[in-house]
Amino acid sequence: MRLRVCLVVFLLHVCAGAQNVSTLDSPGLPPPTNVSVSCHNLETVLHWDYSPATPDPVFTVELLRYNEGDWKPVSGCNRISKWQCNVSSYITEVENTYSLRVKAAEGSAESKFEMIPEFFTYSIRYEGKLCTWDFPAVNVTAHGKDIHLQFPHPREIYKGRNLTLKKYKGLEYKVQYWNESHHKMGFECAFDKAHPICERKFSVSEERDRHCFSLSGTMGYNIVLDETQAICVDGKPKKPVLGNSLFITL
Repeated sequence: MRLRVCLVVFLLHVCAGAQNVSTLDSPGLPPPTNVSVSCHNLETVLHWDYSPATPDPVFTVELLRYNEGDWKPVSGCNRISKWQCNVSSYITEVENTYSLRVKAAEGSAESKFEMIPEFFTYSIRYEGKLCTWDFPAVNVTAHGKDIHLQFPHPREIYKGRNLTLKKYKGLEYKVQYWNESHHKMGFECAFDKAHPICERKFSVSEERDRHCFSLSGTMGYNIVLDETQAICVDGKPKKPVLGNSLFITL
């Protein structure tokens, strides 16, 4: 009788062990693929793809700031069904280095995290690309050969999106004059809180019916403002068009 009890206990233990081994060795969910970051005007979004291995996968995103050293969950991106996550509110320092990771889950099953290497908001190093920043809208007027440019300082445009931009007061920008073999002129504009507008008056070599320009610039560390499209303005006031008139003298 004792032998039979021992045998039953042994078999139960072996079966339980086999079940545990089976659970540990069972394959998990595949991780997300093609993980990448888009970064435009301080709007930073993590993107990924996922093969439909499960009917209803959900995803969780975590972010690492290198000056803190701990992975933290991204609010609003915990067990979400969409394949992207906006992390802009977590990118609060231009000079800091960040990393992101995402995993898939369904029920209690989870995949491993898929991580992207570190990146800056002004330079995504793993792709060798700069984050894109739009040059502010430019107002151009012309009178003969005299040109007047006016636009808001970029810090005024982006100051509400990133606290560390307060130190970026200097702007170096280039004006490319398309009418003279793409002649380029370089200017600077210092931020003035009382008057956060950049203005520049200059003259071109000759009067033309139409002047066209494009502008680009840099602000602080490697913050590159994309070149604008061609901005064109009439150089000479248009003469009024007189219609045919009939005068009758009584």
